[in-house]
This record gives sequence, C-alpha cells and structure tokens, in this order.
Amino acid sequence: ELNQVTGGTLSSLGGKALRCWELTANGFTVPRAFVLSSSVYRAHLTTAITDRIDKVIQGDEVTPEALEKIREDLMAVELQPSVQEGVDAFLKALPEGTAVAVRSSGTLEDLVDASYAGQYLTQLNLKSTADVLKSIKACWASMWEPHVLTYRGALQQAHVTPSMAVLIMAQIDSLVSGVAFTRNPITGSRSEFVIESVWGQGEGLVSGQLSPDNYVWHLHKQALTSSSIAKKTNKFVLDSSKNGITMVATSSEEAETATLSPERLAKVVEMCANITDFYREPQDIEWAFDQKGELYVLQSRHVTTVGGEQTAASQKTEVYIAPGPGSWKLDDNHFPARMTTLMAQEYCGPVYDMWDRATAKHGLLIHGITNRAVNGFLYNQVIPVLDPMEAVKRMQIHAEWVSKKQWREEMQQYREVTAPAMVVRHRALQKVDMSQMNDSEFSQYVERCLNHAIASWAEHHSTGFLALLPVGAFALKAMQWTGLSFVDVLAVYNGVAKATRGPAASSEMEHLAELVLANQEALAIVNDESIDGFVKLLDYPGEIGAAANVVFERFGWNLSGGYDISGRCISEVPRLLTSALLVAMKEHGKPDVAAELGLEAAAKIRAKVPSEHQAEYDEVLYDAKIGHQMRDERGLYNDIWGVGIGRRCLLELGRRLHLKGILEDPIYIIEASKPEILAFAQGEPLVTSEELKARKMFRESGDVAMAPKWLGSAPVAAAPPPGLPAETAFTMQIIGFFISHLYSAPESEGGENVISGIPASVGVIEGEARVIFGPEDFGQIKQGDIVVTTSTSPAFNIILPMISGIVTDYGGALSHAALVAREARLPCVASTLNGTKKIKSGMRIHVDG
Repeated sequence: ELNQVTGGTLSSLGGKALRCWELTANGFTVPRAFVLSSSVYRAHLTTAITDRIDKVIQGDEVTPEALEKIREDLMAVELQPSVQEGVDAFLKALPEGTAVAVRSSGTLEDLVDASYAGQYLTQLNLKSTADVLKSIKACWASMWEPHVLTYRGALQQAHVTPSMAVLIMAQIDSLVSGVAFTRNPITGSRSEFVIESVWGQGEGLVSGQLSPDNYVWHLHKQALTSSSIAKKTNKFVLDSSKNGITMVATSSEEAETATLSPERLAKVVEMCANITDFYREPQDIEWAFDQKGELYVLQSRHVTTVGGEQTAASQKTEVYIAPGPGSWKLDDNHFPARMTTLMAQEYCGPVYDMWDRATAKHGLLIHGITNRAVNGFLYNQVIPVLDPMEAVKRMQIHAEWVSKKQWREEMQQYREVTAPAMVVRHRALQKVDMSQMNDSEFSQYVERCLNHAIASWAEHHSTGFLALLPVGAFALKAMQWTGLSFVDVLAVYNGVAKATRGPAASSEMEHLAELVLANQEALAIVNDESIDGFVKLLDYPGEIGAAANVVFERFGWNLSGGYDISGRCISEVPRLLTSALLVAMKEHGKPDVAAELGLEAAAKIRAKVPSEHQAEYDEVLYDAKIGHQMRDERGLYNDIWGVGIGRRCLLELGRRLHLKGILEDPIYIIEASKPEILAFAQGEPLVTSEELKARKMFRESGDVAMAPKWLGSAPVAAAPPPGLPAETAFTMQIIGFFISHLYSAPESEGGENVISGIPASVGVIEGEARVIFGPEDFGQIKQGDIVVTTSTSPAFNIILPMISGIVTDYGGALSHAALVAREARLPCVASTLNGTKKIKSGMRIHVDG
C-alpha cells in the first residue's frame, strides 16, 4: 500500500504517485491507495515490445500503426501472478462495496515544467479485480497514444524512454469536487488562489463539460476578491450499475446554490495553503469532499504555466498543454491575438452557459462549444450530450421546435425585444458623466460597466445557433438542389444586412450626410484633410452639431477591432468617423446596388432549383435572410458596443490612477483582471503597475501562427450517429457544416508569386495592398486600398466603404471578413495563413475571390 512505501522516488513511483505518497507521509488526507512501481511495467515488457519502443524513441518507426501495435501487445501480455495477487488482496482489504480509481503515474509527469495533465489514462469507479487488472495495462498503453508523443515532442522529450507506475486509489463518492491553483494562472499573481468547483465528480470540470463555480481568494486580505456562481444544471456521479461515471441533472436547489459554503471554502483554502507551504511552490491541486463532508486531496502538481510573466523571446519555447481531455481547436479566426486577462477569465464560462441554455432550449445534441485560453490564445471544443435520457428529451424538444417553426417567433423576439433592450442598457451606462463622480460612486459604476461588458459577451452567443440554423438549412438545401458551391449560394445575402456596412450606411450617418451636403461651411470642414472634420462637427451649431452628436453617441464607443477590451474604440481612432461620413456623403441618394444584386442572385439560383422544390426554396430563403441579418448584428448590438462601454470606463479609471501615481501608464489598467480592476477602483490595489506592464508586453508579443492548430488527442471527424430522427440528423449536419466553416479552413498553398486561400467573395480586383493589424492602423488606409489583415470583426465594418478588397490570414467562408465582403461587393480571399507576412503595404496585388 502507498502508506507502506519507503524511500519513494520519481523513477519508481512516477509523478502522481510520488506526490500522493509525500502528502500521505506528511499528514495530508489522501484516499487509501495501492501503487505498482515502474519496475512492474518494465517487467511486463517482452523483448518484442521493447524493440518496437526503441524504434519509436529513436525515430525509426513513429507511425500510428507502430504505436497501435505497442498498445495491442501491452494489453495482450498477462500480468505476473504476484501482481494479480497483490492487487486482489488490496481490493479485498477495502470496505465492502468500495470501488477504485486507477490512475497513471508517469515518470515524466507532474514536473515543474511538464504536467502531462490529461495526457495519460485515468479510469474511475472500477468494481472488480478483473476490470482493475485490465485498466492497469490500459494505463501503460496510454503512454503510446499519438497525442502523448506529440506532447512529449513539444517538451523536447521525444527521445526519452518513458516509464510508468500505476496508482489504485479508493474511489471517493464526491459531494463536491474541484481544482485549486495556488497562483493565479491567468495573471500570474502569487497572492491569489483560484478555485473552481462542481457538484459530484470532478470529471465534468476538468473536461470542460460543466461550468464550475469560480472563487478568487486573496492571501493577504484573507478574503474572497471574486466569486462567480454558475447555473449548474448537471453533475457527474458514480454509476451504480456499471463502471465509470454518468451525468445526471441536478436538483433545482443544487442548480442555484454555491458548491462551496463558507465552511467548505475555508477548508479548501487552508489545505491548499498548507500544501503550497510544504512544496514551497505554487500548486495545481485536485480535491474532493465526500458525502460525509471529509475533504481529500486527490493529487497535487506544480503550476507549469501562468500568464503575465513571459517575454516575446520566450514564445518560441512556450509549451502548449491541452486544457482538458479530447481535441482542442485553435480559434485563430475570431481571436488572432492573445486575450487580455479580463477576457480570458470572464469570457469562457458565461459564453458556454449561454450556449448550453440555448442548445437545451432548441433540443440540440450538443451542450455548446467550450473555450479555454492557453498562453493567451483561445482554443475550443464541441461538447456533445452524452446522457441517453437527456438526448431523447432533447430530440423530442427539437422535433416540436422544427414542426412549429419556432425559430421565426424567437428571431422576431430578438429583433423586437432583446436587441432594443440591450441598446437601452448601453445608452443608460454611456450617458453617465464620469467626471462628476466621486471615488465611491465611480467604483460602483466601474463594477456595473464590467458586469455589462461580460453580459454583452454572453448575450452575443445567446442566439448563435438560432441565427445559424436557418442559414445553414438554406445553404445545404440550395447546394443539394442546384449543385452550386457554398460561395455561390451565399450571394443571395447581398444587401440583406445593411448594418454590416458600418456607420457609413446607418440612418444616423445618412441624416448627417444630408445636412452637411446642404451646408457649404460644414462641407468644407469635412473635406479638409488637415483636421478631423467629424470632431469639429460635434461643436457645430444647430442641426448639424446635434446630428453629429447622435452619430457619436451611437458609434463613438463601439470597438473598432476585435471583441476584446484591448481593442480601441472608434472615437480613439483619428478621422475614422470622418471617413465614414465622407462615404455616406458620396453614396447619398444612390440606389442600394447590393440589395439589387442579392435579389438577382436569389432569382438565378431559384431558376436552377427543380420546380417541386421551389416553394420550399422560397420558404427557407425567407428564414435564412432573417437569420443572416441577425448573425452580424448580434456583435453590433451586444459586445462591440457593450465591451466598448467597459473600455471607456477603464480608460477613465486608468487616467485617475495615473494622476495618483499608481499606474505608470493609464492604459495598463486594460491588463488587469476583474477583481484587480475593482480593487483599484476601491483604492486597494492587488497588483503593481510593473506587473500589468509585463502582462501587456506578453500579450502584445503573441503570434498566433506559432500556436499549434490542435491540442490534445488527434481530432476525429464525427458523423451523426445512425437512427436519429430526420430533423435532428439534419440539424446536426448543419452544425457540423457551420463549425467547419466558422472555425476551420483548408490549408492553403501557393507559389513564389501566388498566395492561395479559400474563395470568400466572388470578384477580381487589382490594387495597392495595405497591411493592417488593428484599428490603430486604420489611419493608413487610403481610398481603394486592398486590406490585408489577420482577421476581421464586426468592428471593421467602418472601413469597408474605403477599400476595394480583403485578404485575411485566417477565417473560412462564413467568417466575418467573408460575410461583409459579399455584402459590400468586395473580392475576398480568406485563410491565406501568411498573407500579412508575404505581402507588404504598397505592393500592387491581384485578388481573385
């Protein structure tokens, strides 16, 4: 047994078992356990297996087939009789009915610079000796999975021969489980513990399938600086009928109640502090309360990576670790740069919760897409519905939703109620005069603005699937009926979403353009390139000044690039609104050519549709146009504006802190977490100016091209399971289709003078390239330029009337760049991967979309 081991070493016990042995020997409460040392693994190897392993380590035969053969042989060889007897004796010595967890304990894992988190096998709730013996061999076999070799290679360990001990631990029937980092993994602060917890077993937390409660504990204050209680609709429990765990619904009380009462939280904090003191280094600790309230530590390892402490030079050696089991896809389409601490901490949980509620409401067989920041870059994973009973319930809901065409009512509700209500909230916060607030009033206002920004991120995704399903249904059916390509059928959306063309096409700007065109003095101001004419109009007397202020109130505090609070607002970019006004004046009184082209495309496609399907074509196109319009407007009505208001508030906070000598540069406040921002506002800083400066340098050093496209296990293309009801099967096909186009794109190839990507908007243009990386570069754009950028967001809409084409490094045929290019009739090539590196501003380029 583990408590009888003497002289444990890493080479004999492996990282996990060694840590559990050390903790047990020093009085920490660890579940009763039995350990098979790495020598048992080595004794299990036959000569043939050893030869195959040597070829893999030497790099002579590293193929999926070779690895599979190693795994098969490990499973086929019988365990030595003494091993079988020892395991059986341990299991019989446990209290009757006690199941066990079998955990891998590799000799290279849980080190200071290599956690191997989620790489090796763990099996829970095993009930028989036979199952445990089989699981032991499965743990050894997991060392030879392809994704593990990829991980070892990233750690420069590809040519090191690994070994493994196996830990057989009494299974805890958890009331509450969780993970604690005794150094904030996002900010790097050693003064904060970050604790996350869920009801039941911890698997749902570490796999990302459940949204946890989140607590940030400040060591010096000995108090919570932040807590977020999730709506916990499900939990994982031990399966009473078979091995493993199963997901079940929580009670209504559990769904709303904090998993950690003050008493439980105090116990977790005390245990974590003691473990950290023992190791004298920050720890990543897994723990659980059993049904009687006893707190156990399940494992502890060094915190291997934290934010806010790396430099640009260090990125080349960064280790990218999958944030949980399964495959994780880099989202370089929506997030081509590192996220701020605020977004990394506050975006992922609320967004997943919103998706989960929406998919449950619509009866979809996925909970949504879970997101995690790894070294500041966003990775995501689709979370399927695994519980059979819940799947059946959802399919029934979906069948009714489809039969009643409930998306029409919901889309109408969004446009007539939800979006206008969001605008009212934006305006209420934005009209506040911060200069008239004292510190106490301003502190409360800061919290309101942050909560509003976070809610805006979540609200953006509340209608994500609602907007995509009718658009996807039309695309798939139109392609099937006509044989046309995806890009061809997307032409029907020209002119549908006028808001995607930016402020220049808004009714507010159109009214201002009409007034300016009728006033020679105002017209001269706007045409004067030596000044920012729009800013001058804000003080112009009469109707023109009033109209300019209406435009500013609507768009001035919208983000001009991206979705993060680090993106500058439109009012922070010189002459941006002036440029939009010039375009509105140029287009004033002209017909809407885009709309005419959209109607023409729809008619041409309809002519290719067999007559028996034309009525259905008309119906699905009607719904798809509404869904398409919603899709881009969601950003404009939600986070583009709401997060911009949050930024406005933080800029004022940064200004105040700079005047007080607390921050060297006011902009550093953008790098703080929510608890740190609130502490600054309350006059009790938790972090220094230097630390925020380091985070800024780290965030701005990132190059998403260096981040792996996938983390974790190899991605597997999953088809809908057979036997699904027709409407559910079609919807799952739509979801898969959209995820592939929104988050993925084909690898592009090109020659010496050719850069290839995917066709995103039909057309051909030749002109001068302008390489831009964000709104700070918008001032470089000249009329008629072809913009070359990493990716775009709805905030880029303001520059569309000025440009003649778009080339992006990332994004698919459904990316924002592709959508707005088609709307603005601009040729676009997306997903070139290296356009911004190969093309230089001023080059003359030819774009064929």
